Amino acid sequence: GGKFLIYGPYKVDGKFTTESNEKFNQFLKDRNAEWGYRDIADVKKVAEKNGLSLKAVSDMPANNFFLEFVRDGPSPAKS
Repeated sequence: GGKFLIYGPYKVDGKFTTESNEKFNQFLKDRNAEWGYRDIADVKKVAEKNGLSLKAVSDMPANNFFLEFVRDGPSPAKS
């Protein structure tokens, strides 16, 4: 078992939660195409591939989110 906790700004269902988040995302991408906000659904997919399930999404100040992932069994085998 175990937990993975992350905090920050995310898109939700492909959409920015505020106009200022969208503008800041563009600012980041203008500097490096690999930077920028991730969608919670995409983070969840990566977590699931690594044996984690999304337990909770909490709204936080300043348009951020707190994501709680848990692993309920043994760690997946490394390939």
